[in-house]
Amino acid sequence: MEARVIFKRRLLPAALSAAAMFFVCLSSGPTVQAAIHEEHFCWGKTVASGQPCLGLNEGSVHKWVTGVYVSGVEHAVCATTFMHQSEHVCSGGPGQGAFFNVKPTEYSDYGWLYQHPAASGSTTIYGVIYWEDPPPPGPPPPPVPPARGSIAFQNNGTQLMQWGSIGSKNWQLGLAANTSPDIAKVSGGWEMAFQANTGELSTVGDLGWTNWGVKVREGTSPSIASLGSGYIIAYQSPGGELRTITSSGTVTNTAQGMAAGTSPSITALLNNGWEIAFQASGGKLVRWGTAGNENTGQGMMPGTSPSITGLAGGGYEIAFQANTGKLFYWGTAGNVGTTQGMAASTSPAITGLSGGGYEIAFQSSGGKLFRWGTAGNENTEQGMKSGTSPAITGLDNNGWEIAFQSSGGQLFLWGTAGKENTTQGMLAGTSPAIAFTWLY
Repeated sequence: MEARVIFKRRLLPAALSAAAMFFVCLSSGPTVQAAIHEEHFCWGKTVASGQPCLGLNEGSVHKWVTGVYVSGVEHAVCATTFMHQSEHVCSGGPGQGAFFNVKPTEYSDYGWLYQHPAASGSTTIYGVIYWEDPPPPGPPPPPVPPARGSIAFQNNGTQLMQWGSIGSKNWQLGLAANTSPDIAKVSGGWEMAFQANTGELSTVGDLGWTNWGVKVREGTSPSIASLGSGYIIAYQSPGGELRTITSSGTVTNTAQGMAAGTSPSITALLNNGWEIAFQASGGKLVRWGTAGNENTGQGMMPGTSPSITGLAGGGYEIAFQANTGKLFYWGTAGNVGTTQGMAASTSPAITGLSGGGYEIAFQSSGGKLFRWGTAGNENTEQGMKSGTSPAITGLDNNGWEIAFQSSGGQLFLWGTAGKENTTQGMLAGTSPAIAFTWLY
């Protein structure tokens, strides 16, 4: 028996009068194969450039989504969904609406509303998401392979991008100048931390989009790591102190002074622990966290930041540019000063490997991408953009993958999983972050 299209009749704002009433009138129109439902979201909210409104943050997430409607009061607005970000529709102007049609699937989806790129200032929006009942049960579909690797970076439009095996997504969220995002695999998916163009700490990903309302020091970037069912972030406050914030909103001021223009690095450890490495205000490498607090006494090159990783067998290792301009690493796996020269104003990255050991990626003094560690040492001969730093993550089977900004300003990948020019443009002076589902 065919079911008729069903809507809940509601009072609609004037901005919805034309298009929205058209959809309401469908309640007496042709019949379809499945009952349709609707729900308001971002109702009466405000959007502006770089500040979209997501149904995810209001719990308006559904399967079998058939479309999203949006109307803007003061300006034209656009609509898409999380699963269809490469496509969108926009209204024709103030007080007009637009409907984004979606082919229904079994995957959860939510509306994504934002101001028209040509508009300036903010506008009030009204959104409606539509979904249908699932089809009758049939043979079970083949399993969908899980999303594995993911990369975060600031594109050359100063917006947050996520790229990898889960696809390319422009989150349309503005980043602060001279900053880079970080990404971590957390319980429930991926989460990114970044300094927004407002100077405030923000997170976005599968656990939601949050503006934490705390400021980050200009020219520095936060670092994120998994913690239980949530995450923990380390960042430098405007006053130059190392602080942490958890996904539950708990802020801790460690009262540890940090060097200007440097950023902390945080890693998850076995048994739900964590450890931070940072350049102190006195120029020394310091670690802080559940594995202990220590001023190592190791001098760091001004304007550079360390990187820390947990190890498969327990413990940690830190990589940094010493005040001699050489690559050093320090931790429970050993303290070594290499003779490898690093490019000025760049920082190394280090990852633990699934089979034990670690691998480091860095920009050499000759501007090439180098790797160094227990998985081998190599000059890849790949040119890197000056003033940028690579990122590295461990993979299954003791593998590794590096993400970096090439000398041509594009996101490149290099490692045991493959070598690729993604053709994704990156903002000069910024660096990518990479994460994988393997957890030690």
